[in-house]
Amino acid sequence: MTIAEAFKDSTSALRESTLAYEKSHQKLPISEVELWKLLEDLHIENHLINRAYLYLLNNPDMIKGLIGCPKNKQKELLIEMVFGPPASTTRPY
Repeated sequence: MTIAEAFKDSTSALRESTLAYEKSHQKLPISEVELWKLLEDLHIENHLINRAYLYLLNNPDMIKGLIGCPKNKQKELLIEMVFGPPASTTRPY
């Protein structure tokens, strides 16, 4: 490996670690307590709430989308975010 290749590899590794750090430190649009309350208010089932909470903590942009969605569609959207679309859904493409 040449010095140029080693430098390129280390630069790439540094870029990847910086992106990972930035993602892990994104500011949540609401507090963790408010997020949990939102999930409770949506009546997320007990066996699903932990997974939904952890998913949203790891994906702050999804919290923004969920909050911006009409209240009567939030639970449906959240389930699709975390678990994917229902198997019976036909795709328009």
